[in-house]
Amino acid sequence: MAKKTKKQKILGFFIKLFIVLFILVLISIAGLYFGYNHIKKWGDTSLFVKSPTIVDLKKGTSLREFSEILNSKDVVSSKLKFELWVRFFSDYSKFQAGPYLFYKKVSPKKLASRIIKGDVYRPILYKITVPEGFTYKQFSERVKADGISGAKELDALFTDKEFLEQLNVPSTNFEGFIFPATYSFLKKPTAREIVKKAVNTFWSKLPLDFNQDLEEKNLTLLEGITFASLIELETAQKEEKPMVAEVIWRRLKANMPLGIDASLIYGIKDYNGNISAKHLADADNPYNTKIHKGLPPGPIASPALDSIMAVLHPTNLGNYYFVVDPDNPKHHVFSKNINEHNKNVKKYVSAIKAARRAEREKKAEAKAKAEE
Repeated sequence: MAKKTKKQKILGFFIKLFIVLFILVLISIAGLYFGYNHIKKWGDTSLFVKSPTIVDLKKGTSLREFSEILNSKDVVSSKLKFELWVRFFSDYSKFQAGPYLFYKKVSPKKLASRIIKGDVYRPILYKITVPEGFTYKQFSERVKADGISGAKELDALFTDKEFLEQLNVPSTNFEGFIFPATYSFLKKPTAREIVKKAVNTFWSKLPLDFNQDLEEKNLTLLEGITFASLIELETAQKEEKPMVAEVIWRRLKANMPLGIDASLIYGIKDYNGNISAKHLADADNPYNTKIHKGLPPGPIASPALDSIMAVLHPTNLGNYYFVVDPDNPKHHVFSKNINEHNKNVKKYVSAIKAARRAEREKKAEAKAKAEE
């Protein structure tokens, strides 16, 4: 076998070197590809942050420093991986300074998205809840009890014509236009700010075509909200609200008194829990729907949205009356004529009497045992 020449040896060496380098390049590319995909997948993987954790990104903080902060607070599992992920898949120059709150499932991708959006943590310093069916008086008492600035002015604010016009309220007061919800504030608000937010929420929740739909039924907005407030205080059951709406509609069209106790009570000063014969006969009470026909002069509470919508979407069952169901006091029994209604009322009254009798017997028995 002929010996290789010097040129052949050199050529062979370079071929071997090329193959080795080629293999190394392939290995490097494979490693980079694997690493790239690993970091990408890591960025989509959520880490469970056990307790609410605030991370403050201050201006001038480098990516490396911020990665260390996140890792030290256990918001990311690796400071190096986070740094690499941001360099490959995000843009640190878009990160906005400020405090950020992280809790439960947090992935680097979602974390970065929040910081880029500037979704900073603002602690809620004050909350006030307006339950469905709350009157302005109840709302006022709650605000005053919380020691809100300007709370003493609420009674004057209730009928402040300029403020009412500013908030587009078509009434002489804010009753019915304080939307029932929980309101949060980043600082302790004034009474005026609370009312403004609650009324603006009312307008934001009201369906766009609501006014037009009311006009088609020959109702103004004030009348529509008054109607809805009657429904709200007559039943808390969502499925009953269209049924109560039907009864009110039928009575209005038949020119019958609505006979709604909640409205009568609203007009009684210093109501003590009992409706007397004097109250029932009081024609000076404009909210006395036992005597005065039609809707009362204005809303009697803050109606929920389903009560508002029930005004436009009543049932069509032929009912003119309803009374509390003695077997299920949270519901009502509806009837089409006065004879059916009187029977239902009789059952209800009998159930009330029986319950009171049982309560008296129970107290007497307890007293007898105590004296033994």
